[in-house]
Amino acid sequence: MKIRFYSSIALAVGLWAMVFVWKPFNFWILMSASTLLLMAIAVTTGRPLQPHAKPTFRDFCFGVAAAVLLYTIFFAGRLFLDLLAERWPLLFGRSEAQIQAVYGDRNSLPLPLIALLLIFPIGFGEELFWRGLVQKTFAEHHSAGTAFIMATLLYTAVHLVTGNTVLLIAALVGGLFWGGIYWKTGNLWIPLISHMLWDPWIFVWMPVA
Repeated sequence: MKIRFYSSIALAVGLWAMVFVWKPFNFWILMSASTLLLMAIAVTTGRPLQPHAKPTFRDFCFGVAAAVLLYTIFFAGRLFLDLLAERWPLLFGRSEAQIQAVYGDRNSLPLPLIALLLIFPIGFGEELFWRGLVQKTFAEHHSAGTAFIMATLLYTAVHLVTGNTVLLIAALVGGLFWGGIYWKTGNLWIPLISHMLWDPWIFVWMPVA
C-alpha cells in the first residue's frame, strides 16, 4: 500500500491528539477542520463514493433505521453503566464523570451550529475517511472481514489519546457498527447517513449524559 495512505492514518492520530488533548482553540472548529482535511484526503486518494455516486431512497431509509438502532444501543449502554456503577462503585464509579467529559464542549458554540457541524463535515467526513478510504483500501489487499477488523481497530485506537474509557468503548461500538454495515452492504451511503444523523442526535438533540 502507498506511503500516502499510511501517512493519512498517522495524520488522523495527530489531529485527534490536537483536537481532544491539546485543544489550542474551540473543539468544534478544530474537529470540523480536521475532518475536512481527512475528507479531502479520502476524496482525492480513494474516491470512496464510487460507484454509489448518489444515495437512493432505500439508502436513506436504512441509514435512518441504523441511526435509531445505534442510539438505542447507546441509551441501553448508558443504563447498563449506571447499574454497574451502582453495584460496583469502586470499579465503575468514574463512568459518570467520563460521560460528562464527552459532553464537556457541548456549550462552547450555539447548539444549532454544533448540530450542523456534526452533520457536516464531522459525521460525513469521518465516514468518508475511516470507512470510505481506510476500510476500502484494506479490502483491496485483504479479505473484507480482515479489512473491517483492521479499520475498526484503527478507528478505536485513535481515541486512545483521550484517556477516556467510555469514549474509547463508544468509538469501538461505532466502528463495529458502521464498519459492519459497510462490510456487509458494500454501500457507504448507509453508514454515512447513519453517522450524520446519530452524531447530532446523541450530542445535541437527545444526549445520554
